[in-house]
Amino acid sequence: MSTEAIAVYDGHRAFQVENGPFSQEFVTTPGGDTFRGTLDHSHVEDNKDDGNVRQKTRKMRILVGTVPAFIDEGVKIANVDGRDRTVSEVDLDLMGVPVIWLY
Repeated sequence: MSTEAIAVYDGHRAFQVENGPFSQEFVTTPGGDTFRGTLDHSHVEDNKDDGNVRQKTRKMRILVGTVPAFIDEGVKIANVDGRDRTVSEVDLDLMGVPVIWLY
């Protein structure tokens, strides 16, 4: 795939993540800054348990087109699934989509 085609693909993906049918607006607290993204409950592999079986836990994350400048570890986001959540990490997923991990 050409670099131009990849740029178009990335632009469409970012638009869908922020403006698609499952996207929603999020508000930081106490600042009141807003951004759009898609809430997702993802499985994350953890360490192996006593039986040498890799464990998976569900973590909440917000997929965004681009990470807002005001988002960093420790920032609180209001009313995510009925309660305030805190940003634990900002990362990229396997497809290169920016992800805001919450706890």
